[in-house]
Amino acid sequence: MKKQVFSPYVLATSAATLIAGVLHFTYVAILHKDIPLEMTFFIAIGLAQIIWAVWFYKTKNIKTAYLIGLLINGSVTVVWLLSRLYEAPFGGEVEAFEALDVVIGVLQIVAIVLSAYCVVTLSKAKERSRHIAMALIVPIVGGLLLFTGGRVTALVFNLDTSEHGHENSSVIDADHIDGDTH
Repeated sequence: MKKQVFSPYVLATSAATLIAGVLHFTYVAILHKDIPLEMTFFIAIGLAQIIWAVWFYKTKNIKTAYLIGLLINGSVTVVWLLSRLYEAPFGGEVEAFEALDVVIGVLQIVAIVLSAYCVVTLSKAKERSRHIAMALIVPIVGGLLLFTGGRVTALVFNLDTSEHGHENSSVIDADHIDGDTH
C-alpha cells in the first residue's frame, strides 16, 4: 500500500478547496434561497468541495485526487466566469463581480493551479503532454456542461428568476453599489 505523500501542495490545495466549499455550502447557498434550484446547486457544490478536500488530504492516490479536484474546482470556476459574461444558469441575468465571489474564485484558482502543477510534475515524461491537455480540457468541458445543464434545467422547468438577488452581499460592481440588487 502506498504511503500518503504529504506536501505543502496537498495542504494548500485541501485548505483552499475546503474554505471555498464551506462558503458555497453556507453563505452563498443562503444568498440564493429565493431560487431553490440555485440554492441546491450551491449546497451540492459546497458538499462536493468539502468531501473532496477531506478525502484528498487523506488519500494515497494523489494523482487521481488532483484530477478530480481539477474537475470540481475547474468546472465551478468556469461556471462562475461564464455567469459573469452570460445569463447565469438559474439567475436569469448576468451576475456581478461581488467581493465574496472573487475570494472564492481566487481560492478555487489556487487549488486549480496547484492541482495542475502537481498532476504534471507527478507524471512520467511520456505522459506529461497528455496530462497537461487533461488539466486544461477537463475543467473547461466540465464547466461548460455544468453551465449548459443549469441553463437547460431553468428553461425546462420554466424557473421564475425575478426574485434573484444578493441583497446581503458585499458588491464590487459599480452598477450595484447604489443599492440596485438585480
